[in-house]
Amino acid sequence: MMPPILKQLLLIAALASCFLPGAQAQLATGQRQFLSGVARREHVGAWPEMSDAQARTLEANAEACLANYQQYHQPFGLTADILFSDRNRSKVERLDGIGDAATWTGHYLAALAFRYHVTSDAKTLNDINLVLDTFDQLTRVSGKKGFIVRFAGKIGDPAYARYYSVYGRGADPDRPGFGSWAFQGVGAYSNLVWLGYPSRDVYVGVNLGLSAAYRLVSDTRIRVRVTSLVESIIDCLIKDSWAIVDNEGHEWRGRLTPSMKAALLRTAVTVRPAKYQPLYDEAATTVLAGPAPELCKYCTYFSNNLEVGTYYVLATLENDPGKQKNYLDKLAKMWRQAEDHLNGWFAAAYLSATGNVSDPIARAVVQGTLIDFPPGPRWDAFRDHSLRADLQFIESDQRKWAKFALPVSERIPADFLWQRSPFDLKGGADQPLEYPALDFLLPYWAARQCGVIPAPPAR
Repeated sequence: MMPPILKQLLLIAALASCFLPGAQAQLATGQRQFLSGVARREHVGAWPEMSDAQARTLEANAEACLANYQQYHQPFGLTADILFSDRNRSKVERLDGIGDAATWTGHYLAALAFRYHVTSDAKTLNDINLVLDTFDQLTRVSGKKGFIVRFAGKIGDPAYARYYSVYGRGADPDRPGFGSWAFQGVGAYSNLVWLGYPSRDVYVGVNLGLSAAYRLVSDTRIRVRVTSLVESIIDCLIKDSWAIVDNEGHEWRGRLTPSMKAALLRTAVTVRPAKYQPLYDEAATTVLAGPAPELCKYCTYFSNNLEVGTYYVLATLENDPGKQKNYLDKLAKMWRQAEDHLNGWFAAAYLSATGNVSDPIARAVVQGTLIDFPPGPRWDAFRDHSLRADLQFIESDQRKWAKFALPVSERIPADFLWQRSPFDLKGGADQPLEYPALDFLLPYWAARQCGVIPAPPAR
């Protein structure tokens, strides 16, 4: 067991590596050339595996970015972008991006599950329980048990109030101080304001986290808690005929796709087989008979992340060999479509689900993109690559794109980099808006869990 003083020294080193500018692992020339070839779908030879020094730096960055996330990006236990008054973090001006808070908190839970599977760390187990506390609140605060709201926080909190007072379509004249999609909690939660009208993204993200926690964390209390949450969510959806309907009867953003419904029921079957198996078998029939999803390239892109998260759940929870092969084949086809996107999370999900850890391109993409990942803190920044003479461009959907995926270090900063197109040329703003580092933590720990990124050797 590592002595406490050594753990403290490693954390200090990790924090330094994450927050000092330029403190990141550097791609070797051969690694950079390999990734460039992958982006062009050219023959690339052999991937130069990461060095011991690169492995050490990645682990240090992962630990430091987790500490930063937990310190700054978990208001009320939920994932948030934070607009500060300045880049010294003197004052929190406004919570931002919290319409997707439940979605990204689900991704965070998945990252914790991967981390716990690798480390058996007691603090990580406690962090998982804290997320389950938050999800329990999200499924109760509206008064409709099992309906997942987008966010819930204390009424009157200044940084939150600046968001919820105009959330959605703007201020609600019938409820002064509230946006049209913001509501006061009921009963024991009347001191909270929750954000409503959740999209399908919320259910995909939460399901990703709950399914990973149940599968990877062999702790009785965790599994009991996940089971209770899954049952309440699924029973609510069943009651509403699989529409996402709030406590006032409003349906929002349409219905879940057949694959999303099947993935939610696959999680339900895992925790309560007898109760949900017939419903799952019926829902799975359409998905099994259909083709693999088509992942778009020069597009808004976020739907690709939903598809990967959905099929990852199906493939990793399925215990019927025939069905699992079908899901794995579809996930592999999705990966082959997207391998030139240099998407570290998609590569990690493919490797984790299939176990095909010797796949040279997927292995290179997850290692290489994380080595090239910009060090923290992750501030918003304006980027414009549209006039670069060294890039090739393509016109699609009345927009100009990079023809080949940009290196991770050159991409526009974002809330979750892997749901943003790697072909985007222009965006961002120079403002003191800090993004959490889930887009580093999730693929890193998924890749550690399946052995694609090695633990750093002892010095």
